Amino acid sequence: MGCPQGSVCGPIFWDICIDPCIREFHEMREVHSVVAYVDVIVILVDADSRREIEGKAKNIMIRVKQWWDPRIIPNYLYGLWNS
Repeated sequence: MGCPQGSVCGPIFWDICIDPCIREFHEMREVHSVVAYVDVIVILVDADSRREIEGKAKNIMIRVKQWWDPRIIPNYLYGLWNS
């Protein structure tokens, strides 16, 4: 959305934007490990039951939303950049 596909700056912007989020994942007790490649992030959790996995995943997604929401570029600014 914010950087054209195939842009030379794309990987740099991705690193700048997502690295702090990945670092926060590593600090979460629910997270077993994080794998990030190109534009995909996989968050692995360790649990003994499906219910525990679902609970941990829900907590992780709440934290992701709390981290990401203040950083999202409002749609009106995105429209200005691409006009």
